[in-house]
Amino acid sequence: MKPLFQAGQAVLTLPHFTAQYPAPPEWLATAHERGEVHAMSATRPWPQGAPGRPVSEELLRSFAGDKEVIMTSAHCVLPVRSPA
Repeated sequence: MKPLFQAGQAVLTLPHFTAQYPAPPEWLATAHERGEVHAMSATRPWPQGAPGRPVSEELLRSFAGDKEVIMTSAHCVLPVRSPA
């Protein structure tokens, strides 16, 4: 699993799952400069999330920013992949 950053987008591809979203230019620049990003994967279900259903940025922020979610999530550092 390696994230890809191009054209102002952050893209993470896993088997059966792809997430793509716009990222601020300074965030993309820092990711390229460091060559890695910190990733977090929740270990508990997201009650409002459902496969194939879009979610608002506000709803995603409220879940991902919840203190309990952060403390119980798996955390890892991923190398940044360059476009082919």
